[in-house]
Amino acid sequence: MSSITINTKVLFEIFLVCACFRAFHSASLIADVSTRQTWQLGIGSIGIAAFAGVFVFAGYEAPVALHSLLTRFAGTVGVVSMSLGAAHFWVADGVLSPHFAHRPYVMAAIILTFNVFVVVWASGKHGAAIVVQAPANLFLLAIAAHSPDRLDSKWLASGVAALLLAIPLEGPLSQATGLHPVDVFHICMALTILAFEQAILLHV
Repeated sequence: MSSITINTKVLFEIFLVCACFRAFHSASLIADVSTRQTWQLGIGSIGIAAFAGVFVFAGYEAPVALHSLLTRFAGTVGVVSMSLGAAHFWVADGVLSPHFAHRPYVMAAIILTFNVFVVVWASGKHGAAIVVQAPANLFLLAIAAHSPDRLDSKWLASGVAALLLAIPLEGPLSQATGLHPVDVFHICMALTILAFEQAILLHV
């Protein structure tokens, strides 16, 4: 009797897609247009990259290059967009200066990040994306630390923690659970998105 083999890479990539779909829908409920768009750009970019990844891990070769491109976009422009979305929340609540919400600053940050994305894409070095990811994540943690008693701060800090630990935990958790390192990364990413969604729901 033959055993059924489950492609866990596809399974957990679909899990990430579903998490992004949920969070994207929750972000659509945000009243402020600028805040809604920055959150949706970040979450949507990760979701689209994950959707392409489903086909890549299923064994299709055609979307490999597209998946690589979308992953780099999500890791640069997407991460910064979510940070800007969180910043808008604190501006609305009076925690941050309204200057952070000025459209020129937001557009400058996105344009600068897009330029870094182009460099990452052209160089083919995924590690270069940390130039954008590190400041964006530190920015989120700094805001969360500024108001540690806020529930949205706790959710955002949890999401950033899962994002930052995704790569370091790949090896140890893979050995402990028998999962592929890619599966561990996708699980951490899904937990990040779900944590961010909880922060978003506190503002809709």
